[in-house]
Amino acid sequence: MVRPPFDNFTKPDAAPTVISSSRRLLSRLRGTMAGDGEPQERLDSIVSIIAADLVAEVCSVYVLRAGDILELFAATGLSPKAIHLTRLAIGEGLIGAIASQAKPMALQDAQNNPAFVYRPETGGKIFHSLVGVPILRGGRVTGVLAVQNRTRRHYTDEEVETLETIAMVIAELIAGENLIGIDEHKEGGGHALLPVTLDGVRLSGGIAVGKAIQHEQRAQVLTLVAEDTEEEKNRLNLAVGEMHKSIDEMLEAKEMVLAGEHREVLKT
Repeated sequence: MVRPPFDNFTKPDAAPTVISSSRRLLSRLRGTMAGDGEPQERLDSIVSIIAADLVAEVCSVYVLRAGDILELFAATGLSPKAIHLTRLAIGEGLIGAIASQAKPMALQDAQNNPAFVYRPETGGKIFHSLVGVPILRGGRVTGVLAVQNRTRRHYTDEEVETLETIAMVIAELIAGENLIGIDEHKEGGGHALLPVTLDGVRLSGGIAVGKAIQHEQRAQVLTLVAEDTEEEKNRLNLAVGEMHKSIDEMLEAKEMVLAGEHREVLKT
């Protein structure tokens, strides 16, 4: 068998690598993130850059708000009126499904998917294909990044991975800037995916295993003055009387007969 000389060997032309394209896109986004401007302005620039680089008609970012609501925060290719107006619950529509499952979703025919939900204010009915990835930070969903095309497009694994990388950058923008209120950045906020560690106050040393209950902020009292003060006084006196009766019954119980510090506490 005679092999051709090495010099005559022609190497196939390498197809344009998605890796170089991803690096170019990430480089442009890095410049946007490091630049000046308000957080909303930078987020608007990010979706425009992504849409142009991935040759997509639509790129949108949904941010998770209080109450597990996904709000459209930035978009190119959709109606500007929909920004900060369109909202979806976790699990609602394709965007809500991506957030609920915390997994990427790529569909060539998104409109025929059972989870598809149409929002008239977005003007997005003409777009057929969709790819979306969850925006994750600390094992929790904080939003969704999505791209749409008019044609039935097949999104490659490399394109999905690129969007996942970009989503990590956007996650830091959401967490570190004034896109949403400070109270919505509380520890443990976001749709949980992984076990979460919360710092608490230790009342007693040691180790215990049991059910943990997170106490939310107390309900705000809106009515400080009762409409019928006499009725409220009677209710208070009745409640205090019932409390005293319960304490007297406790003092008469067999377990409380013996003198001790516990009796002194109840008597006071």
